[in-house]
Amino acid sequence: MTAVSLSLVLAACTGIAGEREAMTDLKTEESLKEVSQDDHTFSLEWSVDSMDRGNHNLDTEVNGKLVVSKNIEPLERGDIIYYEHDQDEHIGRVVGLPGETVEIKKGQVFIDGRKLDTFYGTASVRGVGEKEYFEKTPKENYDSAAMKEYFQTRMEPVDVKDETVFVLVDQWWRGSDSKDFGLIPNSELKGEILGYEK
Repeated sequence: MTAVSLSLVLAACTGIAGEREAMTDLKTEESLKEVSQDDHTFSLEWSVDSMDRGNHNLDTEVNGKLVVSKNIEPLERGDIIYYEHDQDEHIGRVVGLPGETVEIKKGQVFIDGRKLDTFYGTASVRGVGEKEYFEKTPKENYDSAAMKEYFQTRMEPVDVKDETVFVLVDQWWRGSDSKDFGLIPNSELKGEILGYEK
């Protein structure tokens, strides 16, 4: 095999300029559905906008109570969990699973060096990315330098240990998550959010 042929094969396997193929999540939907309570669930009221993707997502004052399942195994990427950390209640999305390495570069999440290509994989404001945000938001409504820095958020690689998960809120600037206080032990998980109560 010639050097040129080998280069083409490597490019096909790893992507342009040596980048690894993106990791996609085609299963997780942006909006929650209405679901019924059962013996394994409980209801939760929540009014923090850290998960707002533009439709007051997870805000129970607008959408109704949340249905939370006590059965949280097995967790998958994209699941929304309810947990307690440092005596505070939190909601966040599972992004990194045990054995993986999570990193954020220029506002983009990477898992094991692969770009997380999904709606919750980048810095956003109410579901809007950097370009659209600066095009549509009147300049008097934001601090330009601060928002540019936000959309370029970076975080050094974090190795996800056994019996823990790496969690992010959807609207990074409006809530605390694993960027702030590290991995979440499974012992702190209280349930998985399934949807809004019917």
